[in-house]
Amino acid sequence: MYANIHTIEVWKEKLRTITLIADFHDEYKVTKEIGKGSFARVYYAKRKSTGEEFAIKAFSKLSLDEEKDGVVGLYNEVKIMRALGTKKGNFHMVFYEIHETTNSVYLVIEYLTGGELLKAIEKNKNLSETLIKKIMKNFIKGL
Repeated sequence: MYANIHTIEVWKEKLRTITLIADFHDEYKVTKEIGKGSFARVYYAKRKSTGEEFAIKAFSKLSLDEEKDGVVGLYNEVKIMRALGTKKGNFHMVFYEIHETTNSVYLVIEYLTGGELLKAIEKNKNLSETLIKKIMKNFIKGL
């Protein structure tokens, strides 16, 4: 009558993208900050069990509560990330799961090497307008 461990793991994997998970610090080792915005900070992390690399977008609950429309903004971001997280053509998974702790909400997203697009464009002025348009077109297609 009891479910076997494999069945439980399969269910956990299926539910990860739609439920809040409370074991963030048990699952991930965060090593450095790789970016920050007005609402969140982004960190580089590895899943402890597999060594897989991820970007973690961390939101302070206190900051979200203090910011006008902060919670709504987080809700909208999760909604967008979930929409991007479906496989469509060549577009691949970017959003994996969402964790909640007492003080924070963490979005686990795909870690992409190379940094931010805007920084790459600013740093390398030799990028052709055609290439930039192609990158932006692919990005918008994903949305």
